[in-house]
Amino acid sequence: MRIAWDGRGLCGPRTGIGWYTHHLLRAFEHIDEDWSGHILLNETPPDRFTDRFTCHCFPFPRTVRLRFGWENIILPGMLRKISPDIWHSPLSVVPPFGRFPKAVTVHDVAFLHFPEILPRAYRNYWIRHTRRACQRADRILAVSESTRRDLTDFFPGCASRIEVIPEAADPFYNQPPSQIEREEVLSKHRLSSGFLLFVGTLEPRKNLRFLIEACNQLHESWQDCPPLVIAGGKGWLQSDLMS
Repeated sequence: MRIAWDGRGLCGPRTGIGWYTHHLLRAFEHIDEDWSGHILLNETPPDRFTDRFTCHCFPFPRTVRLRFGWENIILPGMLRKISPDIWHSPLSVVPPFGRFPKAVTVHDVAFLHFPEILPRAYRNYWIRHTRRACQRADRILAVSESTRRDLTDFFPGCASRIEVIPEAADPFYNQPPSQIEREEVLSKHRLSSGFLLFVGTLEPRKNLRFLIEACNQLHESWQDCPPLVIAGGKGWLQSDLMS
C-alpha cells in the first residue's frame, strides 16, 4: 500500500499540527505491514525518517490567494506521479481529482465561531477550505467530540463520514525531568519552584488576553500566587500581547 501524506506541517516553525504530523508518521514506522509512505513537503524538514518514506519537496505559496492553484493544480499533479492508494492531510487539504480514498484531520473550526481571530483573507480561505474538505473527503478525523459536533452543525452533510480520534500526549512527558534539569530551567528563566505554564502559538484564538487578566486578578487576591509563564512562537494579531 502506498500512503501519501501532506507533510507541510513538518516544515518551518513547529506548531501543534506539525507535531501531530510528526508523531503520526513516527507511529507508522513501527507498523510491520507492507506499505510505503510518500511525504509531500514545501522544504526539507528537520525530521529524518526511515527508508520506508520518500520525501517530495516542491514550493508552496506564501500568500493565501495562490493556495487555490496549489491545491487544485500542483497537488493533483504530484499525486498522479505518486499514484497513492490513500491520501491523508493533517491540514485538511483534499485534492479535487484522484480515485484513491482521501482522509483529512480537522483540529477545530474556531474561525467559524470567532471570525475576528484571523485576518480576513485567512478567515475566508479557511472557511472555503474546510467546506471543500468536508465535501470531498471520504473520511474526516476529528480530534475531539467538540470538533465533531461543530463539523456536524456547520457542515451537516459530512456527519456520517466523521471519526473521532482523540490526540494523546507524547510519551516523552511520562518521564519527569531530573532535579538537575529542573534547576537548570528554573535558573535560566529566573523562576521559583512553582509557576503556571501556557504553551502554544501566540494568536487570538488562544484567548491569552483573558488568561493574563485572570492571572493579574489572582495575584491581587493571592499573595503567593505563582507567576504565569507563556511559551510559544509568535502567530498573528498578537501585537497587543507584547505591550
